[in-house]
Amino acid sequence: MELREVIEELPVVSADSKLSRAIAVLSRGHAHGVAVIDDRRNVTGVIDDRTLRGIREDAELTKAKGLAEKTMLFDIDVNTAEDAVNFFLNSHARVLPVLKKKKLAGCITRASVLGLLAGTQAVKGKRVSEYMHPAVIVSEGVSLAQAISRMRENNAYHVIVIGDSGRMAGFLTSYDIAVNVVPHYRTQFRTDRGPVTMEGVDSESVTSVMNSLPKQIRSDATLEEAARLMRAENVTALPVIENGKPVGLLTATGVLHCCLKDEPESVVVLGLRDDERAFKKSIEETGAEFLKKVGKTVAADMLTIHIKSRQEGAKRRYAVRARLFVKGRVISAGTPDTTGHKSVWDAHLAVKEVLEELSNQAADKYHRKNKPERHWQGE
Repeated sequence: MELREVIEELPVVSADSKLSRAIAVLSRGHAHGVAVIDDRRNVTGVIDDRTLRGIREDAELTKAKGLAEKTMLFDIDVNTAEDAVNFFLNSHARVLPVLKKKKLAGCITRASVLGLLAGTQAVKGKRVSEYMHPAVIVSEGVSLAQAISRMRENNAYHVIVIGDSGRMAGFLTSYDIAVNVVPHYRTQFRTDRGPVTMEGVDSESVTSVMNSLPKQIRSDATLEEAARLMRAENVTALPVIENGKPVGLLTATGVLHCCLKDEPESVVVLGLRDDERAFKKSIEETGAEFLKKVGKTVAADMLTIHIKSRQEGAKRRYAVRARLFVKGRVISAGTPDTTGHKSVWDAHLAVKEVLEELSNQAADKYHRKNKPERHWQGE
């Protein structure tokens, strides 16, 4: 399949549109994302369901530009299929905006890029069982709030829901949350100028939103079959089921990582602003030292470090997300969502703190014995 064949339409909303407008556009035709554009129709960022997974804003009072995430812009005449694959490997984004002659021409999605792999030697002879990983699992009796909390704790975008018998009862994704939960959050202002409280659907059962008939796959299926199914059904993850019970999860990220023909850079640093480029070399060196350390006991393939920053008064606040790729699986860690950490004001300290947590997670997964297995997954 040619690169141009996987380009899809990308809906747009203006920067000043309400978040509710962006969500309404997402829900039409199961769109993967929405481009946010300025008055000159330049793409300023993207909103997708993964952006909205942990949002508890009032969608009627929040503007799209406040949540739009900056993204790479893919030039169809310059960039390559490998660039698209690497983008999805190194970010959690669902869509990659495509430009043609500097104008928005559509997008490549995390699901559509799998079309480039189907039928190639990269997937021949490989089985789902080799690349699936443990899934985040909840019982059908939990609330939406509990299910979303489990997602965030495990840096996951998919949750398998099981019944009392242990058989799969449904599948909850970040898309289900974005279009069926987030629109119902509302801000209630107290007349006594007291604190603002949020009302929503948190207490509803997870069964009220989950997909009861999700696409699934067997562990002995081929990786090519899985890639074709994800592409055809426009999904980025498949529950792996044996005898009605979940045994794992296969994600698009896992498929892409395992199918790369060329060796990627061992340390990839993303997200730095133009005036922060001076940090890149030293952060890459910090990442290389980290890989050397964990490489003594973990066969890590690649480390990505994504850094975001925003101005707060006279200082900049840094948020870091690091991902360690180990044989197609992903372990991730991020900056705590709290103002109490001094490291958030220093890019290097923020990176070191997250890498330390990533090291602990790798140790939990691969080396510490006699501990219950932790569920984790990549995007």
